[in-house]
Amino acid sequence: MRFAIEMPEGEDTVAVWNDLTALPFLDRLIFRADEAAHVVVLRDADLLDNSEWFKNARQTTQDLLLELSELARASAWDTERPDRTLWRVSTSAEAERALRVANSPLKVL
Repeated sequence: MRFAIEMPEGEDTVAVWNDLTALPFLDRLIFRADEAAHVVVLRDADLLDNSEWFKNARQTTQDLLLELSELARASAWDTERPDRTLWRVSTSAEAERALRVANSPLKVL
């Protein structure tokens, strides 16, 4: 699965990385993605440096976020198919649901 952590569409909505209720879900999501070969894309990686998520994260989480930020910058010219399935994460509820999806077993039919 491919997850995109990004800014919410509404201007008055708190960014998911500054929503204290979402931070545990985001932490677990990026670590689950790392161990289970999911892909996490940080659409607005340049905004993470001053986020609550980054500032209050443990060192291991900060290291992973820095790695994801570098990958986001390096893949800015990525020519991936636009129709590829992408799970958008921009709110706490979406972060919680994405984590459940990331932890779901894969069924091949």
